[in-house]
Amino acid sequence: MIEVETMKDQKMMTDGEKGWLGPVALIWTAYAITCFVAIATIYSMGWHVTSTTGDPMAIAAVTVCGLLPQGLLAPFGGVVADRLNRKSILLVCYVAIAVAALATAGIILSGHLSLPVILAFVLVMGVRNGFRDPAFNALMPMLVPERHLIRINMLDNLLSAASMILAPALGILLYSTFGLSAPMLALAIGSVLSMLTLATVRVPTVRNEAEVRLRDEFAGGFKMIAEHRGMLVLILVFVVGLMAYGPFDDLMPLLVSSVFGGDGYAASICTGAFGAGLLAGSAGMMAIGEKVPLTRIIAGCAVALSILILVCGLMPGTMLPLLAVCTGLSGGCCAGFAGPATTLLQKNCDPEYLGRVMGVFNSAMALGMPIGTGVGGTIAALTGVQPFFMLDGAAMLVIGMFAVFSKSLCSLDGKATPTTGPETVAHQSGDIG
Repeated sequence: MIEVETMKDQKMMTDGEKGWLGPVALIWTAYAITCFVAIATIYSMGWHVTSTTGDPMAIAAVTVCGLLPQGLLAPFGGVVADRLNRKSILLVCYVAIAVAALATAGIILSGHLSLPVILAFVLVMGVRNGFRDPAFNALMPMLVPERHLIRINMLDNLLSAASMILAPALGILLYSTFGLSAPMLALAIGSVLSMLTLATVRVPTVRNEAEVRLRDEFAGGFKMIAEHRGMLVLILVFVVGLMAYGPFDDLMPLLVSSVFGGDGYAASICTGAFGAGLLAGSAGMMAIGEKVPLTRIIAGCAVALSILILVCGLMPGTMLPLLAVCTGLSGGCCAGFAGPATTLLQKNCDPEYLGRVMGVFNSAMALGMPIGTGVGGTIAALTGVQPFFMLDGAAMLVIGMFAVFSKSLCSLDGKATPTTGPETVAHQSGDIG
């Protein structure tokens, strides 16, 4: 039975100061459990491929299998998020990963582990992300009061930072102690815990009752963005920025070893410094909230990041500690991107289109970095790593300055929250979520 929910009820759900935090905490906790354990599992799988094959192509294949399905499927995942109950989508994703992890663990324990098995599992993870991320990002504005959206979204950055620091250590500990099956079993257990946690929460379903062909609905997210110049500029800035940032992130270990003469331990210090910077920056963003316009934060962080990349490109090879400091500061800058951008899209998009818009956004994020890394790696092979960092920093500076002076981008901070008619929002009255 479908029960239509009035806009008054919807407003009470998202604007009230009581009752929203408990359900959101449960939903986010379920999300965080699988994210953390999944990162630990993927890291242990990557280390297994690295230590057993030493083949750069095999390592790259793991990355491509994880990101490419997400990039290609996220727009379709957004359509699904706008058609179906978003909690149900998340539950299916948790079940799928639990089954895939258990099956892979069984294959490992039977002694038939191979690179194709690892790639198949990572492929399932990428497909899962293509559906989970649009549903999760579209669900939050339905439950969280608008003035708290930026803080809730910044929790994702905090999770990424904490996972970057702690999850690899967990993955390596399980892998080195018990073998690769242990992280898989941990992921299966974590997915089941997430599923049980989420099952206790009641959430609404956004429905567009107009009869729309799937093809037209699939294009709806792109059309919505194309008609809203501010959102189009935001996503384009984000994609091009990720293309510029990707090589900086992926080539950092090579910069450490080739220019600064560092070893794997030195590279891990830089990675940990980035995670610490992201953690601190995310905490700062949560404290600031929306006291500063979000588009100004994005533009300012892009300019600051460009300067740090330029400094890394100009730094002499004897200043490894300063490189770690710059890497940590760059992590702080990166805290000012995804959270504010997600909040701006959530506040400026009609609820019935939000899943599709977030699908396009997640697709852009998933495809931007690997494309930038491929192009940047080719250029770096011709110019050398450190000269490329100078070129990369200059490109990021252009992107940041464009964001500073873009009136279309700045207009997103002044938009009122879109409203919809009562016919567009409904929930399943018999559903516990």
